[in-house]
Amino acid sequence: MNLFVKKCSRLKIFDVLVVLSVLTCFTSAPYIGYYLFGHSYVLVSGGLSIGVFLLAYCYLDSHIDIWMKVVLVFMLSFIFYGCLMIIVTQELSDFRKGVGMAMKCIYVLGSCLIIRNKYEKYLNIFMKVNALIVLMSIILFLILLIGIQWPSTDFLKQDGRMHYLYFPLGATNARYLFGYFTFIRIAGFADEPGALALILTYLLVLNEFTFKSNKYRIIFFIGGILTFSMAFIITIIPILYYWFRIGLFKIKKFFVLGILLASLSIYFVIQNDDIYKGLDTLIFNRFEKDASGNYNGDNRSFAIPLQKQAFQSSPILGVGFSIDNVYKYNLGYPSFYSYLAMHGLFGYLFFYIPFLYIAVKYIKRNELLLLLAIALNYLQRPSIEEMFPLICFSLIFYSSNTTFKLKYDNGNNSIIK
Repeated sequence: MNLFVKKCSRLKIFDVLVVLSVLTCFTSAPYIGYYLFGHSYVLVSGGLSIGVFLLAYCYLDSHIDIWMKVVLVFMLSFIFYGCLMIIVTQELSDFRKGVGMAMKCIYVLGSCLIIRNKYEKYLNIFMKVNALIVLMSIILFLILLIGIQWPSTDFLKQDGRMHYLYFPLGATNARYLFGYFTFIRIAGFADEPGALALILTYLLVLNEFTFKSNKYRIIFFIGGILTFSMAFIITIIPILYYWFRIGLFKIKKFFVLGILLASLSIYFVIQNDDIYKGLDTLIFNRFEKDASGNYNGDNRSFAIPLQKQAFQSSPILGVGFSIDNVYKYNLGYPSFYSYLAMHGLFGYLFFYIPFLYIAVKYIKRNELLLLLAIALNYLQRPSIEEMFPLICFSLIFYSSNTTFKLKYDNGNNSIIK
């Protein structure tokens, strides 16, 4: 009897650990928890990260596997870089960033112990929570579009942009009013629509390595489209090609008929001037060029010349993460060059170790197309320094080492039959 009670207690502890780890992920950027906690963010997220690690270490098998060694090298590279920058620049900014990364990696290491022991449960909860967030955001988009006024709480983010929280359905910082219609770019609970687009790219890739669920494919794809992110439109191409390669698209007559009906519906809808203006602002206008030759939806290119200048001044270690340099060289506008400017060639050699390890592991398989979609995102959002991508990479790694029953659609089923 006592043995049975002990086993039940351990099972409950495992379940609590899974939920705690998944929820802790949402306390870190790019989720708005990072902003809502304010100055308490470090205490909340750091405390939860240490708690996840200590509980997992105490109750689970704690041997260090190859993936955990990759995460440790990733963590130590940040700390080593921070120490180098103290010597070179006499600045503590990069060392503090290294300490912050160490806290995140401690969380990831603890989560790896949990994932190894409760892979199916962890993956289920992680995917379902994210799918629920996307579904609620899609609902929010539709109810605002048809004129229902959902109450919102507005707050100013640290970067000076206004954010609109429509609890519990979602949030956004991109809201447009045209007549009686309210258009938003959905952002889930991320800090902006572009961040959600990147999150959805990771989730689409993770789904292909695990469930291969058509439900998740449809939800995350529609969610990505409604972010109206130019980057998502570009980076979805390798994923679509991957779906084509594995035979998901089998077009039949009724599908062609459906496309025709949908096209006619859209045509009649945009006859309303207010709706047309909204769609033009969110979609068409973003792909038009301004007087300087840049696309209207491109809010980063103007910063690249200064970022190149910063990289050229310090190509090996970069200029660092100090606040002065962030403003001086426009490093707050992420791009391929911003990361080179900030961390130099050292950053590109060591700060992508988790991604490079996964890419090498799957280099001879079709899944490399999926990783290409993520790599394309790094051209405009170059960092993998948050908890979310590291957890996705961990789930991808352990998917090949874990046998579990799929409770969703078989990957051989077609999206379009």
